[in-house]
This record gives sequence, C-alpha cells and structure tokens, in this order.
Amino acid sequence: MRWGDYLTKTVLFVYIRGRVNLRENYMKKSLIAAWVALTLLATPAQAQQEKYLIRELQKMLNYLGYEAGEADGISGSQTRSALDRAATSTGTNFSGKTLKKINAELRKLVSTARMTSGRPKVTDEFALSQSKQHWFNRYLYPIDLDGDNLDELIIAGFESQGQKHSDISASRIAIFAWRGFQLVEVTSDWLNEVENVFFGVGDIATGDFNGDGTVDIFLSAYTDSDKKVDAYVLYNVGGRFERQRIDRAGWQHGAAVGDLNADGISDVFAAGYHGSYALYLGTLDGLQKYKFSSQRYFGGSGAAFGKFLGTSEVLLLLTDNAGRNRSPRLDSNLYRVILDKKRKTAKLELIAHLPHPEFEGREWDHFFSASSRRSHEIRARAIDLNGDRFEDLMIVSTGVYSKTRTGLHLSAIQLIESTSSGFENVTHKRVIGHNYIAGPPYSPVLRDLDGDGDMDILISEQDSHGFADSTDVFLQDENGMFVSIGSDALLSVMPASAHADIATAMRGPNGKMYFVRTQTKRKLGLPTHSLVYAVMAFDKG
Repeated sequence: MRWGDYLTKTVLFVYIRGRVNLRENYMKKSLIAAWVALTLLATPAQAQQEKYLIRELQKMLNYLGYEAGEADGISGSQTRSALDRAATSTGTNFSGKTLKKINAELRKLVSTARMTSGRPKVTDEFALSQSKQHWFNRYLYPIDLDGDNLDELIIAGFESQGQKHSDISASRIAIFAWRGFQLVEVTSDWLNEVENVFFGVGDIATGDFNGDGTVDIFLSAYTDSDKKVDAYVLYNVGGRFERQRIDRAGWQHGAAVGDLNADGISDVFAAGYHGSYALYLGTLDGLQKYKFSSQRYFGGSGAAFGKFLGTSEVLLLLTDNAGRNRSPRLDSNLYRVILDKKRKTAKLELIAHLPHPEFEGREWDHFFSASSRRSHEIRARAIDLNGDRFEDLMIVSTGVYSKTRTGLHLSAIQLIESTSSGFENVTHKRVIGHNYIAGPPYSPVLRDLDGDGDMDILISEQDSHGFADSTDVFLQDENGMFVSIGSDALLSVMPASAHADIATAMRGPNGKMYFVRTQTKRKLGLPTHSLVYAVMAFDKG
C-alpha cells in the first residue's frame, strides 16, 4: 500500500475514533469495524492483488457461520459485517492488520484441530546421491509392498531444470520398512547396490504389471531436458526386485496406473513432453510399450486413470495438456485411449475439457507479468468425493514461477467433481483455509489420517521460505469439507527447515498412521538424510 493511502486510512480512523461516544464494548466493536472497512477499501492495485484473499476470507467467514456471502465484493457491507461479528464473538483483534494477516487469523479460527504425537524417533542416516549439488530427498511414497498391512516407504529423487547435462549424476532409491516399532532401511533386502543406480526419477507408480499378484514399481525417466535416461520397472519376485529397463526418455513426468483393457493386469501411462509420453500395457510377461499413432497430443505433467463418466470404461486425464494450439484455460483434458493390439499402437480421443486451472482465474491476474500461460499442473489423482459411481479428481498445480511478479512460489490443490451433467470445480465449496503461497506437492497423500473413516489430504513440498509453510493437512469434516489444520498446528512435529525437507503419512504398527518427515544435513560436504517419525494424532478440541 502506498504511503498516501495509509495516511488517509489513519486520519479517517482517528476521526472516527474521536467521534465515537458510546459504551466501551460498543466503541471497541465500532473501531474494529471502521478499521476493517478501511482495510477492505484498498487502492485499485491492491484490490486487484488481494482478490484471492477476499475470496478465501469470505469462504472462512461462511464456514464459521458469519454469512459473508459468496460475491460480496471487496468492500461489501455483508463481508465487513461478518468480519465485525467474528471479531466480537471470538475476541480476535483484526484491527490494523493487512488482509493477509486477517486471513491468517481466520485460518486459526477455522482450524480447531492440532496434530499431536508422542516423542518422535529418528532413523539411521542414509544417502541418496554422491553429488554435492543435489539433495535428492524428494519424493516420499508410502506403499505396502508385501501385503502385510504395513506401509514401506520408498524415497526417490529427480534432476531438475537448470542443471547442465554433465552435472546429471546417479542417485539411488531408499526403502524403509517396519521392524517392530522401528522404521529401518531395508533397501538391500529388495535391491542390490549394483542395480540401485538411477539417473532421474520423475514419478513412481505401483501395480501388478505381470499378473503374479505382487506389487511392482514403475519409475519414469526425468531430467526435464533433452538428455535421455532409462525408465525402469522393478518386478517384485519373492520379496526382491528385479530391475528391467523399459524405455529411454528425458521429459517424462507423472505416471498413472489403471487397467485399460480389463484383463486384471495393471497398465501405466507416463505423462511427458516432446514426444516422451508413453503407454505401457501390462501382460503376463510384464509391461509392453505401445507407440502412439500420432504425436499431436501435446504434452502433460500429471496423469490419472479413472471411471470418470460413471461407466465401466477407464479414461485418461492429462494435465498441463493445452499445448501451443489451445488456450491455457483448457489445460486439463479427458481422453479415451484406443488400442490396436495387433500393431501395438494407441491413440487418444478427446472427450472433454475440465474446468480451468486455479491460477488461470481472474483472481490471480496481478500476480503474473504476462497474460499467457501461468499455471503448471504437475500431478493428478483419481479420488471419490461423494460416494457415487463417478470417480472424481484432485489436481495439483503451481504458478509458473518465471512469470510471477512477486517472486513467491504459488501452489494449489483443485477438486473436480464428476457428475452426470459434467465436471464441476468444487474446490471453493469444499476446501477451507488453503495457503496458496507455498511450494507445490508432487506426492500428495490421500487417505484417512485421523481414523474417522473419511479420506483426508496431506500435502508437502520443500520450501526455501520455511518447511512448515509448504506442508499442510486437510481433515474432512462431517459435511465433506476439507479443512486445513494450518502450519501453526504442525510446528510441534515439523519445525521450519533450511534444508528443503518434506513429509508424508504412512501406515505403521497397530493400525496407526505415522507422520514421517525427512531431516537433512551435510556430512563431509555431501547431503545425508534421516527420517523423523511419530504416531499421527489430532486434538480436535
């Protein structure tokens, strides 16, 4: 806000304060209302920047029962009145605070749950890279590899844009498992050190790729450049992995698993750019690559298989898929996969465009320096939001960093509901307290975290602005709302970190969910890691 605007607000505030001559409690209420009104009556430039904050403020006030309205405007009387009532009834002081700080205060009112845990335990140190330049602590994948109802944790990292081809160095994956109540590295039990060498893992997808009833792993090939590396499958053979190279690529990103041809064997689609996207069909002999008969499907970063139209047909959702020939608002698209088994080829048939990505909305205009593409949808997950026969979607996106005016990382989760009448963006009906100034989560967790039988959401990403800022838990309430517990509620188990640590949730002993985070440091100049873990519990008082 400019100095002149601030001075005007202050003068008006003092004037109103001098004119008020009522009882003390009412006077306090009036002063708060006056400041709130002046805060919301911002300059046009500020109003433009804070459109998304007004939207989130109204959502939280409505959730708390103060009836702010859905489109009350930046200085609407209904919103000001609702905020005034919230201040009075909760004793929260909004006076003199910016919209950002008012939103932070409202998140505290909305987020009544706190994560609690016992004394955390720490694993032995492990390494994922021999390079001083790469930390390789992302990402974390909780997976039950052996069917014992206990999750193993697979950790794999990838190269990133900006690295010279000569700097691309080998990394390894790490596997942790439960031994009693201890989390122990068991990588060598599953994979020998000779085979545990990977150059750039974009994403991990799991399924039974050869019909033997065990869990196998696909690792997409990612350098985010024209430098190609191997894509691998790890076949589960008697509790050990056999590594098999299946492809070479550099631009593969997220991977999806589904059963396209209803043969009971999992298939894989690897999203990517520059012709690197690929379809691998599961057979009794393992994954077999199908070539696409056309290269006109543009690219993609996130992918998900699902029965999105409420029939038995499995369809493919691709995100970041607009390409150069479509509006960036048409970035998430639904396709039918048509197979030619004789020629082992496939093609995609466009079925529908999904609602536009979050950051392509008008609320974010001020954050971006150009009107061109500004959203990058990195991952997609098929989920069930309402228990009907239509599978729904969660899409994770990030603001295109090079085009933001603020220099801040932006990220969003978006909930898309599939119904008989089409697709609806229900994010702003069902997600409360979302912090958008954060790093984007590449491996979100969608499962029951608090033991009430409903699916919850955990997101986490490394963040140079502070670890807790980019990690959050959304607990689903009895009305189907996903309510953020807020980073403040995580601080006791998740201190801020300068080492780009991330977190996940995994099933442990006695059916308990465990909160697990990385802890990174340098040892002799090289990055080393350990895992800090504790039982997840929530105080909902």
